[in-house]
Amino acid sequence: MPVLEIKSELDAEPDQIKADIFSMQGVNYELLPLVKMTVPRAWRKAPVNDWPRNVRIFTSVILLFGLLPADLHVFRLKDAWDNGFEEESKSLMNRKWNHRRTIERQGAGCVITDKVEFLPRLGIMGVVTKPIYAAVFRHRHGRLRARYAARS
Repeated sequence: MPVLEIKSELDAEPDQIKADIFSMQGVNYELLPLVKMTVPRAWRKAPVNDWPRNVRIFTSVILLFGLLPADLHVFRLKDAWDNGFEEESKSLMNRKWNHRRTIERQGAGCVITDKVEFLPRLGIMGVVTKPIYAAVFRHRHGRLRARYAARS
């Protein structure tokens, strides 16, 4: 399975930003304007720690530039804890989508790490989608660094 990992050091304590980065509202903040994920109202602001485990939670339409349907993502949360979560989902494009996000205190700030492993339904698509997913996660972390000031 292709794997991506990206880390960002931020000038914010984990407790200051957890509500923002562990909800679908936060996800969409990070993704825009490249991508938007639809989400039922009940789950929009719900902290990931409140989501049920190991069941299909909802299906999201992934909208390129917030307008063009690009994929259907079926959310399934494997686990969540105070400073992270692990999602084991799938989509029309990916047989498996495993996303693990952690936030760790580091000095006066924190480090956010995203690790993504995915298995495309068509094997060759990994060559095409890996650089796209990498660019999207670099964008997400760029938005986080801009919002919370990256540590130098």
